[in-house]
Amino acid sequence: MEKKQLKLIIFDMDGLLVNTEKVYFEGWHHAVNEHRLTVPDDMIAGWVGKGMYESMQELNQLTQDPERTRQIRESREQYFYQELEGGRVLTKPYAKEILEQTKEHAIVGLATSTMEEKARRVLEKLGLLNDIDYPVFGSDVDQLKPAPDVYLEVLKRSKIDAEEAIAIEDSITGAQAAAGAGLSALLIPDSNFYFDQENIPSNVLKVGKDLQIVRDLFQ
Repeated sequence: MEKKQLKLIIFDMDGLLVNTEKVYFEGWHHAVNEHRLTVPDDMIAGWVGKGMYESMQELNQLTQDPERTRQIRESREQYFYQELEGGRVLTKPYAKEILEQTKEHAIVGLATSTMEEKARRVLEKLGLLNDIDYPVFGSDVDQLKPAPDVYLEVLKRSKIDAEEAIAIEDSITGAQAAAGAGLSALLIPDSNFYFDQENIPSNVLKVGKDLQIVRDLFQ
């Protein structure tokens, strides 16, 4: 991609801009322990980057009880909001400054599987929402990542072609969603979790350790 073509940069939220995935992981452990259910760590870690419907479906296979599944998720949500309001949900390194710098060079999009009410609450709490021109949430689309719907909706709202945009992601699932929308991607794996380097989608141009690699798009 030639840099002169780049008009839109679309960021994921969880695990990329905000260190939520670690809190979600801890919240799941809190919730399943509270409800005396054993869930393997690798199953919980496998929910990183995926939408709530997929994780709930897998959890329901364990509980065989939709009401118990709902109660476990509610416990996790309560844990998360306690951590958020307690100031223990933090931005990822360089998130604020990279968003601000991106706005100087391109339009800023957001493509997250998180539902709008929660995502806005997180972004407002951390002072990131005003730096985003086109936010699209899980509640705006029919299918969540790895389906491409959230990315396609950002492209639709911004009226910019995929060839003139790029996605910034932290997970294989997210990169797959970007690929489905015809987008190239930069991948910044969430350091809280194991990253499988053998299954990187072909649309990923570069893998980096933090958001500073986005600066290369401006130089």
